[in-house]
Amino acid sequence: MRIKNASMISRWENGLCVPKPENMFRLGVLYRVMVDALFIDFRKSFEKDILRAEQEVLQNKPEGPNGP
Repeated sequence: MRIKNASMISRWENGLCVPKPENMFRLGVLYRVMVDALFIDFRKSFEKDILRAEQEVLQNKPEGPNGP
């Protein structure tokens, strides 16, 4: 995978950083999974953040000239 330092893999595993896109795809091929399956925890976290932000926008939406 062209990794120069084994500590980089440890940093990925511990969530200190994420692989470059090229390496993400290489890992997906290596493990025979879609790339998002490698990062399921990140994906779930992002989905929660997006849903929370959407709810805030909807709750803070100003009323139009014709009412709610």
